[in-house]
Amino acid sequence: MFSALLIGLLNLDILQGSKFRRLSDSNSIRLISQSGARGNILDRNGEIIADNSISYDVMILPQELSHIDNLLNRISRILGIETIELKAAFKKNFISSSVPVTVAGNIGLKKAILLGEYRAEEPGVIITPKPLRHYPHGALAAHVVGYVNQIDRWRLTKLEDYGYKTKDIVGFGGVEEKYDYYLRQEEGGLSVEVNHRGRFTRVLGFQAPSNGKDIQLTLDLKIQKIVEDSMAGRKGSAILMDPQDGQILALASFPNFNP
Repeated sequence: MFSALLIGLLNLDILQGSKFRRLSDSNSIRLISQSGARGNILDRNGEIIADNSISYDVMILPQELSHIDNLLNRISRILGIETIELKAAFKKNFISSSVPVTVAGNIGLKKAILLGEYRAEEPGVIITPKPLRHYPHGALAAHVVGYVNQIDRWRLTKLEDYGYKTKDIVGFGGVEEKYDYYLRQEEGGLSVEVNHRGRFTRVLGFQAPSNGKDIQLTLDLKIQKIVEDSMAGRKGSAILMDPQDGQILALASFPNFNP
């Protein structure tokens, strides 16, 4: 009997020790991600075709709060969002008491400042900046540029081995999709330790997120606009090429869309 116990202990401690140590670490360490900005897309003269604007997400840390309903009511009045929507977002995004829960996204700077002042009373409220894709020229060169959206199942199946995950924002069509891995940012964030009840105990480290790389196209936005304006109300496509080196100066297709 003692021999069997000894063999079992040796098996757990030596043969499978590293496995259980990894499991223990994964149960005691949580990662709170922070996203960098996607790379810019520029025309031949350096004018911005696609860049990023800053939006703000509202998060709350459940373990710091014993009065979630009262807090959501207060946030509701500041943001002008129905409390029932905030409660639904809290329920949907809740993972554990040690992980901040996003209850509202893409709020304006003014509201972010108002909530930031409220944080002095409620340290469990977190306002976090988040890059949001921005197309300053709207539908101009839309077919060339493409757009971004949450990754779908088909793309995730193809790209999972390259580090893509569920809910990642990726390119759909055009340059956004073709050069997604080049434009794509790398996530950083906080590594925190939690106890056996899932409550935050201390910060272990921080890794700053990194932005994606910029891409400069041969398109000339001024020429692109002339071409698209001349095709307004028509169906078809037009390509304007530099005969000296084959560079594409304008490429338009109608109907178009606003990315």
